Amino acid sequence: MAGRSLKETMQASGASTLVKTLIKATDSSLEEPKRKHVESLLMFTHRPEIATRDVVEGLFKRLEEPGWVVVLKTLLVFHRLMRDGHEKFYHALATRPTTFEDVMGYKPSSKSAEAAAMTELIRRYARYLHQKVLAYRQNTFDVTHVKGSEQVEVLKTVAPPELYKSLGLLQDLLNHLLVAVDLSDGSTGSPTQAGLTTAQLASNKVAQCATNYLRKDCLKMFVCLNDGIVNMLERFFTMPKKEASDGLAVYELFVQQCSYIDVFMAACKHVGVIAAEAVPDLSQAPMALLPKMREYVLNYGASKGMPAEFIDRATAPGISAVTHSEQEARETEYSAAFSAAQDPDVMIRLAHEMEFEEEASEA
Repeated sequence: MAGRSLKETMQASGASTLVKTLIKATDSSLEEPKRKHVESLLMFTHRPEIATRDVVEGLFKRLEEPGWVVVLKTLLVFHRLMRDGHEKFYHALATRPTTFEDVMGYKPSSKSAEAAAMTELIRRYARYLHQKVLAYRQNTFDVTHVKGSEQVEVLKTVAPPELYKSLGLLQDLLNHLLVAVDLSDGSTGSPTQAGLTTAQLASNKVAQCATNYLRKDCLKMFVCLNDGIVNMLERFFTMPKKEASDGLAVYELFVQQCSYIDVFMAACKHVGVIAAEAVPDLSQAPMALLPKMREYVLNYGASKGMPAEFIDRATAPGISAVTHSEQEARETEYSAAFSAAQDPDVMIRLAHEMEFEEEASEA
């Protein structure tokens, strides 16, 4: 498919500006959604004269198309608007009676091997986006949103049980993301994306775009999760037994998720989604803490106090030193400017500057 289909061209010719933009952003070409069309849709979510619900419903209409390319590109646009669009877009999505349930059971119009593999990706991707909406309904914010860093500061200071509730929601969402990216290829043992072979993923720009969007969400969630884990570890060895037992379960899952994220990042490197030097090393997550934590829970009251050397290991190497500090500083700066901006054009520019900086740091 070299470009837009005849049907799409005819649909766009007599449509409103919004509908034209929706069709162009989610056409059947095997390319990621064009930046200029996505930028226009981002701007629509900020324009007071545009009904945000029209943008939401227009995208759901595109999900009714039979071809996997259109459906997957529509999910990509949804994902981007959920991340960088105005909060009212998320609100309109979250207050809708249904979201991505129908797409979670998507059936392809083609019976090709590629369509079958992409169908599995579409179903898992839709399930992940659905879970993001459910999490938003509970939290009224999304940590991956351009303004999300304003709300997650609480993870650095809040005490259990509120801390465990927040960490649990975050870990559950991260689990759904890791399921969406499907970490192994049974035939080769190499990382792959949702049933695709590495060769298919390397040559499929739409699937690569989905991989990259999921990767960015993954890192943002990890940074927030890491903050909450550090907060928990600073309290752990003075906690009552029940709180410590719950904290141990959270930490055990954290260590497991670090290993899965490490494999996912290696997959991104393998297929060229990011440069080798941009891959954070999570393989040295602080496993040494687990025996001490288990011993504390098992022999509660026998000893208290966390050795200083373990405090030093309470953050994952690499991501804490580089991705966390530098990305958080950039996002805090952009978030403050974004919040202060009143002009939708300025908001869109700031969102794209953040996107450009992320891409530049990975090049």
